[in-house]
Amino acid sequence: MKGIGPKRAQVLHELGIETAADLLLNLPRRYLDRSNIAHIGELLEGQTVTVVGKVAMSGVIKGGKSRLEVVITDGTGELSLLWFAGWRFLQESLKRGVILAVSGAVTYFHGYQICTPSWRFSKTGTPRTSPIPVASSRCTRPVKPGAPPVSIHAGCGA
Repeated sequence: MKGIGPKRAQVLHELGIETAADLLLNLPRRYLDRSNIAHIGELLEGQTVTVVGKVAMSGVIKGGKSRLEVVITDGTGELSLLWFAGWRFLQESLKRGVILAVSGAVTYFHGYQICTPSWRFSKTGTPRTSPIPVASSRCTRPVKPGAPPVSIHAGCGA
């Protein structure tokens, strides 16, 4: 395609995109719907959800691979959030009492958890009753085949 450099052309080729028509027909394989806020007490393993909760506990777990664990609650249950990389910055930001909007895939290991969730601060209200006041946290995002995971920080309004 004209106007595409060699690096971008290689990425597009790996995605099976050779022509402008291929690019136009590269439809999303699914959508991430962050507009529906789930209650922690209703989560099931395997769901991809958005939850709003208040940080109840935050701490570094040392061991084979150090990680940051943050536990949030919304009044219906508790959810562990785990970060294995880049957690030093998060450790200072995600303190007890902070209200967060988090999105990710729910797994179960000694309780429900989301590993490396996308997250945003929720500046007003309570975890169960407040809409998230950040436009990029309450939206539907397309997920294209072969595309990298979408971060909530690169949200709809950004």
